[in-house]
Amino acid sequence: MVKTRAQSGVAIKPPTSKALEDEGYEIDDKFEPESSDENTGKKKRKSQKTNGTPKAKRQKTSKPKGTNKGTPAKEGRRRKTLSLLPTMPLDVLFEIFSHLSPRDLLNLARTSKMLKKTMLDPETNIVWKTVRAVYGAPEPAIGFSEPKWAAILFESNCNSCGTKNVPRVDWRIQKRLCSACKQSSLLGVKDPGFKTVFEGYDLDMFNYIPHINERGPRDWKQEMSDSNWHLRKLFWANDVHAFAKEWSRFRDAAQRSPEGRVAFNAWKDERKQLLQSINEMARVYEAWVYSCKSQKYSEMVVTSKVRLEAVKKRLLKAGYGSVDVNSALTEHTEGIRTGSANVTNSAWATIRPKLEAVVIEARNKRVSREMQPLIKQRFEVLKEVYNEHLKYFSPAERYCCPPAEFLWRYTDTSDLLEADPTVSITNESFQSVIDKVDERVAEYQAEKKKKAEESARWRVWMTIPRISESLHLARHVFQCEHSTPAPFSVETPATYQTLIGWDMIAWLPCVQRLGFELRPGVKVDRPSEILYDDRGSEVSSGLISLAGLDPAEATIADMDARDARYVLLSGLLHHFCIDTYPVFTWRAALYFVADKYRCPEDWDPPTFRLATPEETDRARQHSAALQESAKAWSCNHCHDFFDEELAETKSTIVQHVKDMHGVSDPKVKEDYIVNPHLWPKLEAPCQLPLRVTSPVCFECRWCPETQRGEVSQ
Repeated sequence: MVKTRAQSGVAIKPPTSKALEDEGYEIDDKFEPESSDENTGKKKRKSQKTNGTPKAKRQKTSKPKGTNKGTPAKEGRRRKTLSLLPTMPLDVLFEIFSHLSPRDLLNLARTSKMLKKTMLDPETNIVWKTVRAVYGAPEPAIGFSEPKWAAILFESNCNSCGTKNVPRVDWRIQKRLCSACKQSSLLGVKDPGFKTVFEGYDLDMFNYIPHINERGPRDWKQEMSDSNWHLRKLFWANDVHAFAKEWSRFRDAAQRSPEGRVAFNAWKDERKQLLQSINEMARVYEAWVYSCKSQKYSEMVVTSKVRLEAVKKRLLKAGYGSVDVNSALTEHTEGIRTGSANVTNSAWATIRPKLEAVVIEARNKRVSREMQPLIKQRFEVLKEVYNEHLKYFSPAERYCCPPAEFLWRYTDTSDLLEADPTVSITNESFQSVIDKVDERVAEYQAEKKKKAEESARWRVWMTIPRISESLHLARHVFQCEHSTPAPFSVETPATYQTLIGWDMIAWLPCVQRLGFELRPGVKVDRPSEILYDDRGSEVSSGLISLAGLDPAEATIADMDARDARYVLLSGLLHHFCIDTYPVFTWRAALYFVADKYRCPEDWDPPTFRLATPEETDRARQHSAALQESAKAWSCNHCHDFFDEELAETKSTIVQHVKDMHGVSDPKVKEDYIVNPHLWPKLEAPCQLPLRVTSPVCFECRWCPETQRGEVSQ
């Protein structure tokens, strides 16, 4: 015969309050048990107070015709409830509980006060042990009850503040702590707050307290200054305060009598053995955690493989090719890596859009890869037609036209380039695209100019609000998005790194490799974007101020008219030479900064001074000679000198304009122009001899400060 709670003496005797306090296990006590009427399912009849006045009878209503009086009313579906659970025999309850997980048992113990008492009672330990054995968990550590041990093993809340998702247990102090609690309550002897928090405590006491040597993110500064930083001992503040009381009690007894001294020494030996046992068991606990993770990962791999096959079958059934499905999906794909092995219709409806997007992207990549040789051939045809059309522009206008890669953004162009291989694409096929080139070039340049102005406006809004975003201001300096530092020379133009004014921005010929996503998985080349150069703008503002102009108002034309020259006051000299020094134009100074100070970016920009009148005269003579001798000029009436290698000297181009185009008085920017690729040739700095009248100390930026040298005339 099965015993009930009334027949069993175990259920009548509840756990004592002391036993609950010893658990140290926090469970919600706000639950109020249901009334006896709710437990039995019966409704209690309420008394009616008439106060001498009889209650009015309810008015009868006639039933609709056709109602069968003899048919009993259907009862509603009985609501499922666990109200009868407390009335079940204990052995039945224990059998049910033994099939739950440890976390379910912990949640069950928080359900009501009665279940809390039942689950914390020592008689229930058999249930906790049975459930723990299913997971192969080790025996509880010293001082832990079964419920408290289950909480630290299977829950992820911080034992101090309750923060969720704390992944790791510090087994040497037997606590699961979040990073914030570690930072605030774990203290070592060398920490600033150690003496304040543990004021008056005997330092010998800390040799008998559990500790760890990892608090959180490693402090590299302290670790570099202290070679034994990795051996530091960190103590949990609450453990120290609790242990200090026991230490004081044994120490006081040892001071009063020899027996107390013997007991004190025996207690310290026990504590040493306890610490040794904790350290040994910590390895066991860590090994169990590692085995659990390994087992979980193995199960996840098996599950993901089964899930992957189920997903592939559904995608193949939907019409996708096996090549694309197999190349796109793996066990680690999002939507397959996690989840059950059985892909239900509901789960498939959730993950299908993401997985189909991955397969479509793989298909696009495959098709693009297969057609790449043909697309490249067709693009060369388009490029030839495009460049032939640009010959109707003047050279100055043609320099500002974007490269042919910008046409990828238009659907009619991409459709022709990616047409079926059976379709023959010739020069005439792109005529419809060429007919719209003029309009599209203007649209592209307007968009590019708008982005440049917005970039300038955004960067200076916080610093100097009154500065206009006009691209004609000399302080606004831009750069190509993928510009890289290169040694300054006339052979390697610095204009890719330093763009001043709209003419240079519009001219930028760089192409960003695979920078435009045509569709998911397919990327093509596009013209490079421009970026605002903060460092160059800062240096430019300083140069403008040195010239005696206002950076907020000075334009590029104002700086060209001022024609100031600058000398490097502090910084890296050209090729580290010490026998000559450069005198810069303001553009050449910006080129110099772009070349020498682009990397590393944490270097402070150099400082300049205004050149002396003598230095300015010699530098201007040097610039005038470059204007005449440098092969950097092109005709603006024809394309005979358009390419960089075809550029000629100024006198040659002027004579060509007179002879071939009948212009008697050629004008710069109207009849002949500077080839934008060769601008740095006309801005090359003037090298003047360095005159040293007394020993001068030079310091290398790469060597230690002690390595210096002197040079004299």
